[in-house]
Amino acid sequence: MSPQPDIVVALLVRPGADAAPAARALREAGVTDLRVVALPAPGAWAAARNAALDAAGTAEVLAFVEDDVRVDPGWGEALGAAWDDERQAVAGGPLRSAGAPPWLLAGGHAEVLGLTGGPDPGPPLFSGGNVAFRVAALRGIGGFFPVRGHPDARDALGEDRRAQTELAAIGWRARRVDGMAGTRELAGVTPGLLLRRRARTGARHAALGRTGRRAAARLAVRSAGAAAVRAARGDHAGAIDRAAWAAAGLGGLAGGLLAHGGLQPDRTSTALRAAVPAPAAPAWRRLARRDRRPVHGAVLLYHRVAEGPDPLGLAVSPAHFAQQLAVLGRHWTPAPLADVLAGRAGAHAVAVTFDDGYHDNLEAALPALRAAAVPATLFASTGHIAAGEGYWWDEVTRLLGERGEGVLELALPGGLRAWAPVGAEGRAATRAHVHAALQTRDRAVIAAALASLRRWAGVGPAPSPPPEADRQLTVEELCVLAAAPGVTVQAHGRTHLSLAHAPEAVRDAELRGSADDLEAWLGTRPAVFSYPFGVPGVDVDAATRAAARAAGYAAATVNAPGLVRAGGDPYAVPRLAVPDVDGAAFARWLAAALPGRP
Repeated sequence: MSPQPDIVVALLVRPGADAAPAARALREAGVTDLRVVALPAPGAWAAARNAALDAAGTAEVLAFVEDDVRVDPGWGEALGAAWDDERQAVAGGPLRSAGAPPWLLAGGHAEVLGLTGGPDPGPPLFSGGNVAFRVAALRGIGGFFPVRGHPDARDALGEDRRAQTELAAIGWRARRVDGMAGTRELAGVTPGLLLRRRARTGARHAALGRTGRRAAARLAVRSAGAAAVRAARGDHAGAIDRAAWAAAGLGGLAGGLLAHGGLQPDRTSTALRAAVPAPAAPAWRRLARRDRRPVHGAVLLYHRVAEGPDPLGLAVSPAHFAQQLAVLGRHWTPAPLADVLAGRAGAHAVAVTFDDGYHDNLEAALPALRAAAVPATLFASTGHIAAGEGYWWDEVTRLLGERGEGVLELALPGGLRAWAPVGAEGRAATRAHVHAALQTRDRAVIAAALASLRRWAGVGPAPSPPPEADRQLTVEELCVLAAAPGVTVQAHGRTHLSLAHAPEAVRDAELRGSADDLEAWLGTRPAVFSYPFGVPGVDVDAATRAAARAAGYAAATVNAPGLVRAGGDPYAVPRLAVPDVDGAAFARWLAAALPGRP
């Protein structure tokens, strides 16, 4: 970062709020590039922050100030001088209260008032009303999680603190800058508003598993009693304080009923996050929507059967795999994929499938399948097999495993992204973010990113063949596997692209070309397709499903949990991704989705 970074300040304005006083204070503090960003809805802070980030362009630092904050006169100069550490991604300063009635400051409610006080014992987490981020680092974590929010939810559990926590997990540092000080106007806070905020925050703590129902009940009872006693004594401030904590306890008891909606994402993707988890339905709604259609069975998803470290979570050890197959034979009905899809094998039928085509499918999985007499289907990525080319995510994992020092920067669509990994946990977090950033990209973007990553790791920009442990099957090995009794080979595309993000011509070439390759190698054209990555709404959309049908496939599988049911979409067949656990744990895991035979 340059000695005097290019800084943009975003003034976030709630619906109906007056931005003029905050803007005037910022200009008096020396801010020149000030952009007013309106919240699209009450409580939609994350949407406004992401909009500011999307518009940041080539700026190096993006600072956020909320409409009820008044920065001190030296704020702009302090902000500009705060970026001399290349491993620092966050800067913030104290926020004091202004205009607050005396009763409001009596009980330690800074969390719900958006205040930042003295130094914290751990890494500092700053209020979203007065915080600045290194733009490339913020892009590196995908920006702010697009939570829906709520007008009464202005606490330490929001998207602003979440982003700071994610940055710290990678290894980025945060800096408290006392010159970046300001005040938050609290004259309009009423006792009712304080109680609502405390109740909302208590519910959010409970919904996120940070507070149990027993602790919440104790807080509600004790605080309510204390509030009554203080009111009887004429202690107005103390009564409000205790009532607020009673509201926090009651909110904790309500938990998801009160906080669920505001904690859910408000969109399926952002400019920096191709994959945003779908909103989870409330528990009562999940029960009401219980699928009553007849069950045809389940399809299990494996990738690898291998020993050793598995940071990607793709492998099951050979010992666990053998135990899992034994459990299937005892308590379920192992069946070919075609029979499960057609409903011919009964409600306890289970089909075993593998994606990608790693060579351990032949060396480790096939002997266990033979020994247990369990049929299986392999979905092969034919371009990788033909070229002997490894998968990019394996190389990312290797390069981030031990090599490389300093800040990693990747030039990607949407702007420069950066990570500063420290230690094993920081490298693992960086790998997850890099994977998410590359998953929906085309081969050219991925190749350029890998070249940059290799240079950072000190191995040069040119690719090299994958190590033996990570290599694909050869065409000859695939033919051996396909000839084994009980094994069928189906299509998984040529180059493992996220097809929902591919141009139509590329998508169709992947679908048809993979079938052409397998027909040429094996003499049989595949009838089933497994979408690469396969996440519905991210890698698979309606156009992708229609293209699979048009390419001649009879069915296609996705990477989403669920059972095969009568009347289900044959081009969105769910699969259960199998964990690396022993036989007993596997039996419990599978029985939770599909009970075994009596």
